[in-house]
Formats: sequence, structure tokens, C-alpha cells
Amino acid sequence: AYEIRPRDWSSDVCSSDLGVQRAQIDTAVEQYNQTLVDAVREAAHTDIAFTNGFRFSPPLAPGPITEADLWNFLPLDARLKSGRVTGTQLRAYLEHEMELVYAKNPGDLSGGWGSRPSGMTVLFTAGAPEGRRIKDVKIGGKPLRPEATYTIGGCEQEGEALGRICRLPGVSDARYVGGTAHDAFRAYLKSHSPVEPKREGRVRATDLPDTVWSQYGTLQKLWHQPGSGTEVTR
Repeated sequence: AYEIRPRDWSSDVCSSDLGVQRAQIDTAVEQYNQTLVDAVREAAHTDIAFTNGFRFSPPLAPGPITEADLWNFLPLDARLKSGRVTGTQLRAYLEHEMELVYAKNPGDLSGGWGSRPSGMTVLFTAGAPEGRRIKDVKIGGKPLRPEATYTIGGCEQEGEALGRICRLPGVSDARYVGGTAHDAFRAYLKSHSPVEPKREGRVRATDLPDTVWSQYGTLQKLWHQPGSGTEVTR
């Protein structure tokens, strides 16, 4: 709760203009994630970047963003990494991420949220068979080329190999980038303040509504499971 913000965390990071209501928590969270992954890509100087879908903080009212707000949104920090991957690797990675979220077999589900991209757009079909969900990928507005090599940035997960970025294995020329996710977020906000991120539809489904409120209800409808997911996916 922001009303009990510690005094020594009250220094401003930047000013914000998210302009969201308390009821729009999922929308606000997506705006946070979009800003974070853009910050990581800018700090890593890469073609694309990925972060996990973080969802810790309630929305912020327009005004200054403080250190307390930063830690509420992202109550952990991580070193940044960068490297190179091929278009073929990226497509296989995206297919695997979609299977973790939309698998028909409940035992194959993991996490419930796919990675958040920057510098990339993805069109997919959630109800398609495993390995056949990805319909279109663009990097910097251009179609993904299987033989091309792209630079990638992301946050380190404790204990993972250097050549693994946001669950994508086999990254070549992997290295640590100076600073952390928090450092990147602060630098991005200071450079771009005031920030007013909009939902850009970077990842869209051909067979789902623009806003999906529940993975449970979505899977019920996709795979015709018992129960009704109408209310939680509306």
C-alpha cells in the first residue's frame, strides 16, 4: 500500500502518466511489463528483448514514480544478459512458450504467462496443435527470417546457464550487460519521462479476445472442458 511507503524510499524515479483506474489491474500490469522489457532492450542495445510477465503491483495514479513503486512492481532484481539467436531458434522458442500456456494436457502447462517481447510482434492461434500456433512474427516491423541472426536481451534467472535468456536456450555470444533490471528501468524512465505506455498488441491471438482475464476460463473454452469460462474470459 502506497500510504505506508517508507520515507527513505520516497525519492522520485520519474514522473508517470499511466492514467489507469483501480479496476484495470491487468491492463496496468501489462503497461508495467511493456515498459520494463523496452527498458531492458534499450539497456542491452539489442534487436529484441524478453522478460517474464511480472504482476506484483497495483496500478499507479499519474504522478511521480518512487523507489517504493519500483520495488512494489518488481520486488526482485536481476543482472542483464545479451547474445545472438537465429530466426529458427526464435520460432521454436515461441512455439514452446505457447505450449506452456495453452497446452491441452494440463500436465504440460507451466507458469500461465508467456514472455513479454520488445522489438517484436507475434500473431498466433491458441487452439492450434502444438508446434503450429505461431502464424506470423515480425522483428522491427520486418518478417522473421529463419536463417537470420538477431541480438537478444533479457534478465538473468538465478542458476541458469549464461547461454539461456528468458528460457531461450542455446544463445550464442552470450554475455552480461552492465547494470540490472532495476538500473535499466530507472534509466529508461529518466530518459522517457513522462511515460504513458499504451497496449500495443505486440502478441495477439486469432482466436481469443483482445483482453483475456483468465487462463483457466480460456483453456476451458479452447479444449471444451467441463464448466463455464464465459464470465472469466469476457
